[in-house]
Amino acid sequence: MRLQTLAIFVSAVLFFACQQKQNTLVKTVFPIDSVLTDQIKNLLAAKASINKTVLMNDSLEQKFFTPTDSVEWSDELQIFGQLSAINRPINKDAYVEQVLADTASNLTIRSLKTTNKLPLRELRIYYLESADRLKRIEGVISESNALYSSARILTLHFSAVNNKTMLTAYSVRGGQHMILGDTVQFEVNSSIQIQ
Repeated sequence: MRLQTLAIFVSAVLFFACQQKQNTLVKTVFPIDSVLTDQIKNLLAAKASINKTVLMNDSLEQKFFTPTDSVEWSDELQIFGQLSAINRPINKDAYVEQVLADTASNLTIRSLKTTNKLPLRELRIYYLESADRLKRIEGVISESNALYSSARILTLHFSAVNNKTMLTAYSVRGGQHMILGDTVQFEVNSSIQIQ
């Protein structure tokens, strides 16, 4: 009898422990980290090169280079990791999702917006027919505090290359205003050449 009571108790504890663990798992809203990791592997395998143009206020700079390993690609695309804020458990209920037809193209837009004071204000995912046929990802990031305010629009462009969805261009546009200083406007446009 004692052994049977102990077995029931242990089973109940394990059952509730498993239930509690399942409830703490947070569903990924959009796997931006996985998308970036896959793209880095694909771009490295394709020996892709980057043609980058940086415009800051009135200064223009151009650069052409070929990242030689995943670390260089990760560094180059690091800013887009900010879009993964959408998946933080604390932000689980912060975003309202809408699925819309793009009036300017034949794409579908999955839009996630928040009115909360979060840096990632909006994430838009453009795709053709199904979500695995990505065409563009846009994120709007806005931050403000006592010292400065800044806003950026991060954009990733995808195309079908050799029957794979590949990152073919990306851009970062925005500005920053220091309370007692200057305003800086910038635009970074990068196109990717795939061998």
